[in-house]
Amino acid sequence: MRNIIALVKSERGGIAAISALSLPIILSAAVLGTEGGAWALQHQTMQGAADTAALSGIVAKSTGAALTTQSRAVAAAQGFVHGLNNVSVAVNTPPSKGAYKGRSGAVEIIITQPHEPVLAKFFPAVTINISARAVAIQNPGGACMLALNGAASGAVSVQGSAQVLLKGCDAVANSSSTTAISASGSSLLSVNKAIAVGAIPTSNNLQVTNGIYSAAPLTVDPYATQNFAPQPNGCAQNYNGGNATLQPGVYCNGISLTAGANVTLSPGTYYLDASDLKVAGNATLSGTGVTIVFTSSKGKTYGSASIASNAIINLTAPTSGPTAGIVLFGDRNMPQGTVFKLTGGGAQNWTGAIYLPRANLTFAGGATGGNGCTQIVADTVTFTGNSNLSLSCAGTGTSAMGTQMALLVE
Repeated sequence: MRNIIALVKSERGGIAAISALSLPIILSAAVLGTEGGAWALQHQTMQGAADTAALSGIVAKSTGAALTTQSRAVAAAQGFVHGLNNVSVAVNTPPSKGAYKGRSGAVEIIITQPHEPVLAKFFPAVTINISARAVAIQNPGGACMLALNGAASGAVSVQGSAQVLLKGCDAVANSSSTTAISASGSSLLSVNKAIAVGAIPTSNNLQVTNGIYSAAPLTVDPYATQNFAPQPNGCAQNYNGGNATLQPGVYCNGISLTAGANVTLSPGTYYLDASDLKVAGNATLSGTGVTIVFTSSKGKTYGSASIASNAIINLTAPTSGPTAGIVLFGDRNMPQGTVFKLTGGGAQNWTGAIYLPRANLTFAGGATGGNGCTQIVADTVTFTGNSNLSLSCAGTGTSAMGTQMALLVE
């Protein structure tokens, strides 16, 4: 009996001794596990700060602001103040390493902060450096389409089976709607960037090369201050249909091409006073150095445009002068939602800006090769047929549209 009691005491003592020896190891493992989670959370927060600081750095470079000052201020706003609590915020342009090392215009942010583990008193030589790195570049592009309406759902929309290719350029909507840009049915909208003040639902109908940017700032209307369209005085010109070469001036009865007609517009400005532009199927309208203005001398009735299927349009805006870069201009006083239908199809080529800030524009057309220069600015834009737009606009007189946006690459 005494032997049994002695054995029990011996085992208890052994267990107690083993427990005493194991306790520091168990506690250390628990502390390290907890601390590892805290390090991971700290790194995640730090990475967010580095990403934001890099993007801000690109903005600073493009606006001429102090790059290092702005980037460090952005990091500081998220709790990482350079020089405080051993925090280092390195700002490098070009980057010091990685795939973009030496690339002019790229911005690299490296945030580092050493941390001493809770168990440092047991391991005095141990210091953990938590670091995060981000690299951003300018994502230039530029918009070839801007919908100005501030609230419309589908301010930019693609319907049916339309295939819309915006070659190397952006689609922008200033609408705050949750569906500011949309593509439905079996349609396709392929763009460099999709940008909206509101939201842009992701779907297989939308293909983007360089990102979707929701909650973006308003994009400035590049032609908002353009004011070259005085009120017409009298009706100096008239057109009765058929083949013709027309001269610039005021047309009070509109310009209406019958089927098969071939009309050339001589260089200059064509004022359609409370009247329409109509091009029937298989008719051809062409001209270089041309601006067509939709206005009203009475300020009440405004015309619009309709281009029928299979019509051929080849119009190029002036490259200089007061109407430089604008091929169609809609008076800002016309009623919001005035309907314009430019649906002639693939043979519809406009070189310059289609500027109809109050219009609900339906469009289908554009250069088949997508190598032209067409800008569209309207209240809303709806694509109902295959369209190709691009911004090969050097020397055309158009104004740049949209802002350069930053792109995280590392």
